[in-house]
Amino acid sequence: MKYVYLFDKKRMDYDEYLKVVSDMIAKGSRICSKDCLEVGVDAITKIDDFTKRKKMIDASFAIDREFSEPYSNSDNTFKKLPIILTLANMMENHYELVKDLNNKELTLLSFFSFVVNSKYMRDHLKMCADHDVLSSIIEKTPNIYHQLEILGVVEDKFFEFDIDVNNKEELDKFKKESAIFIRSNSEADLLDMVKPVEEVYKELEQEGLHF
Repeated sequence: MKYVYLFDKKRMDYDEYLKVVSDMIAKGSRICSKDCLEVGVDAITKIDDFTKRKKMIDASFAIDREFSEPYSNSDNTFKKLPIILTLANMMENHYELVKDLNNKELTLLSFFSFVVNSKYMRDHLKMCADHDVLSSIIEKTPNIYHQLEILGVVEDKFFEFDIDVNNKEELDKFKKESAIFIRSNSEADLLDMVKPVEEVYKELEQEGLHF
């Protein structure tokens, strides 16, 4: 199958990488909020640690492959840009919360988080940036959109149960039970718990995103 990729080689230095991202920014994205764009651009240009830069390139490569569509002439910049800029925010500003995640987990987390305002990102990642929860979802289904919906179910339960993100014992217990819950239920049963799309759009509009 033929795909159009933004990153045509995995081994590139950071200047080459930034050139590709700069071209993406020039194209723009209708689903990339002003907050995501500004915070992401600031973060991606500040990353100077070798390990962080390598993780940025490797995870961006994974994002590029995940969101490229077969037999399409589009490189899907509009979708990939906010995801990569969210990844940059996490790498530069919240590295301690995401440093142990692999590329698949970072891809899912960045996709799920690009609608989150930067002022809420740290608390959001305290809940969502969990290896056990993310890996349990990825093990359940290879479909990134189904993964997104299942992670949304976990977040819904987090708010429903009014979990205190600053109470480590309570938060850790919730995340452990969430991973067990995901592994104990079928993909179909988990997807049945997903919010109606109208409700999701309403929440996104409240965040300033319009479709």
